[in-house]
Amino acid sequence: MSFFDWMRMSMVVDISFIVFTFYYIWRLRTLNKKIENYTQETRLSVESRFKETELIIYKCVKNPRLARTLLKEKQE
Repeated sequence: MSFFDWMRMSMVVDISFIVFTFYYIWRLRTLNKKIENYTQETRLSVESRFKETELIIYKCVKNPRLARTLLKEKQE
């Protein structure tokens, strides 16, 4: 193997390493963004459920009769 063959081979390995490294970093970033979006969506849904439950509890504490009528309406 001559020196030029060795250099060509080395350059091919180096270039492929750089390309795969950039691809891997890009892929990790896109996956991380998807995970963050999913986390935000689930957090928003949990917060909305919590607010609904908090509102129901507040209504029950403030006016038990109204809470009883709302419960009967929901059961029907």
